[in-house]
Order: sequence, then C-alpha cells, then structure tokens
Amino acid sequence: LLTTIRIPISKDGQFGEHTIVVKSGDSSFDRSATMAVLKTQRCTPFPAELTDDMLILNLEFPASNKL
Repeated sequence: LLTTIRIPISKDGQFGEHTIVVKSGDSSFDRSATMAVLKTQRCTPFPAELTDDMLILNLEFPASNKL
C-alpha cells in the first residue's frame, strides 16, 4: 500500500490545503495518511537562504510490514 499526499508549505512553515495524488486503494489507509498530515499542520520556517515563498512536497506514506 502507498498513499502520496501533496502539501504546499509556506515560508513560515504553515501547511496549505493538501491533496491526495496517489490513493492506496484502501480508504482506511488513506485516511490514516491524511490524519498524519492534519495533525502536523506546520514545520520549521524556511531558512533565510531559501528565498522561495512556498514549496510543494509530495509525501509518500508506504505501508510497513514491520510491527
């Protein structure tokens, strides 16, 4: 299983509206990946050297066989 979520991130680290770009075929797994993004909602602000106002990340959430 693999879910890929696209997240725009602004310079201050705030997440924009996410989009699922690859669904796993398992709606429960997709919801879990989405909840991980929603719980995070932000990251560290960009360093001063990075002049972009926004970055777009495609985060992959693969299923793990490890328990």
